Amino acid sequence: AQKIMRKSEEIVELSEKVRQIEVLNRQESTHKEVIDIVEIVEQTVADLEQTYPSAESTVTSGQADAYTIGLISASINNVIENAVEHNDRSTPEIEVSVTEATDEAKHIAIAVSDNGPGLPDREREVIEAGTESPLNHSNGLGLWITSWIVTRSGGTITFSENSPRGSTITIRLPSVASKTDLS
Repeated sequence: AQKIMRKSEEIVELSEKVRQIEVLNRQESTHKEVIDIVEIVEQTVADLEQTYPSAESTVTSGQADAYTIGLISASINNVIENAVEHNDRSTPEIEVSVTEATDEAKHIAIAVSDNGPGLPDREREVIEAGTESPLNHSNGLGLWITSWIVTRSGGTITFSENSPRGSTITIRLPSVASKTDLS
């Protein structure tokens, strides 16, 4: 019965990810708007603390409004949730920082660091390359969807190792200040 329940949950998660892909492919998914990134991060972390009470989380942020597509919340949720879901520690630790760049690039950076096993090299390589092959492919859709949404938002996603253990995924998005430069 437990195996059936676990497989059912996996099917529901996969169906949700496929739905997100369908939304991405619709024309209206490219409509950009002002999004409060801090609100998304704080709500995701609050929900995560309810689901994973043993997890420890820290959020560092100021005001950070991005000019992006509305689906960006799915990307931010995915990265933060993955930091806990794929963590092999008895006390998963995540740190999320949201900063607004003051340089000419005018972007918002969302950095999610964890103390887990780190992102497998294969996953990182496939996402960074932007293509898959029968021998070199990703194990899931979550990071692909995240990458697509971030790219459609005019942003970037990077991966690095966290010291002493774990990984850091950083999403950079156009800030509201960049919107005025585009007008």
